[in-house]
Amino acid sequence: RGREGWFYPASYDGVISVAATDADDRRASFSNYGSRIDVAAPGVQIYSTNHKDGYGLEKDSGTSFAAPMVSALAALIKAQRPDWTPAEIEWAIEHGADQREEGFWNRNLGYGRLNVYDSLQLQSLPTEASNDEVISLPMSHPVRNKLHLPMEIDNYEFTIDRPETITVELKDESSYLDHVIVIEGSTLEQEMYINRSGPGEGENYTFEAEPGTYEIAVFDAYNHWSEKNYELNVLVREDGFFPDISEHWAEAEIRFLIGLDIIDGYEDGSFRPERTITRAEAVKMIVEVLELPPAAPAFSDVSDHFWGNEYIGAAEVAGIVEGYQNGMFGPQAAVTREEAAAMLVRAYKLTGEGDVPFSDVDRN
Repeated sequence: RGREGWFYPASYDGVISVAATDADDRRASFSNYGSRIDVAAPGVQIYSTNHKDGYGLEKDSGTSFAAPMVSALAALIKAQRPDWTPAEIEWAIEHGADQREEGFWNRNLGYGRLNVYDSLQLQSLPTEASNDEVISLPMSHPVRNKLHLPMEIDNYEFTIDRPETITVELKDESSYLDHVIVIEGSTLEQEMYINRSGPGEGENYTFEAEPGTYEIAVFDAYNHWSEKNYELNVLVREDGFFPDISEHWAEAEIRFLIGLDIIDGYEDGSFRPERTITRAEAVKMIVEVLELPPAAPAFSDVSDHFWGNEYIGAAEVAGIVEGYQNGMFGPQAAVTREEAAAMLVRAYKLTGEGDVPFSDVDRN
């Protein structure tokens, strides 16, 4: 059966990776799939020539039947448009394909099943900036662009005249491109290759920059393209600035706690607002707000060397937290909503009773 992953020579840069489809335009069961697939073509029960003479007596199947169809279409496009580059010919093949599954590109069929007629009807290429053109990036003014063609690289540069904490942020409007950001500069010891997020998620990276000019290259990890834009922005980071909380529903609350030095972000300049917090992290915030004195905890799974050791001890002494029946605290476990509620009630010594309006809360 077909497997997901990278297989060669199909996964080499500059090679069109072809999947096989059956009579219903679905991926053939034997066809490999994954992030490197570019396009698909019929490959099940194909009637073809015989190497001895004439035609084979039986129909056969395989991606070896699908790939030659794509090669033949590439030759037809080259004959019709001799000035088009390999990337432009690949774009025409993929743009003319019929997408039989959800999305403009997917892991089973790439950009879709081959459509020779539609690809040959394409008369003009998408408007694009040359790979040799370098676009100047103004600080804090996002630039919208797109990867128009396979293997396209968009080049940018920005200049700073004093040391700054710089965040390079890319937001993606497609659901499948896996953008890569490469940052180079004379003051950097080596180029920075940024590809930490998954397809459609964009990227952001924060670093300490000395005065000078920096170059940024943007491309897709799998040489794909999209008709949708990405947005690239270079920002000077100020204290408490995290690009991934911009316009978040809890932005005001997060910035308030950052201002009180109760919470902070990660070393890469992100805050990660959707990430769950651990029991130890929740305790640390409460203890710092209440300014409780440090103490040693009695839980068997909280060592003297654990970073949250004294916070957990302080909360335990104050009666804010309790351990489990086995004597453990579970400092790295995610805190549940009910645990957070119990901690806050104990921390602020809240009293009284009230009706519980939630159907999933058992009063007993």
